[in-house]
Amino acid sequence: MTKGAAAAKYDVERRAAEAPTAKKRAKEAIEHLASVQATEEEETENSCCVVDLNLYVRLHLLHDMLLVLQF
Repeated sequence: MTKGAAAAKYDVERRAAEAPTAKKRAKEAIEHLASVQATEEEETENSCCVVDLNLYVRLHLLHDMLLVLQF
């Protein structure tokens, strides 16, 4: 096997090994953002403030990222 092919094989194997960990971290981040959003929504209902729409957008971006990580 040539050096280039060996390096490519190693890179693919490394990425395949890291994929479940990355997927788990993305899922945990989404769950964390969902809990933060729920807390903010409760505070908003109690104080009549404007909802942070950026949090909503970030939550959906992370959700899309998780979908991409699923093979």
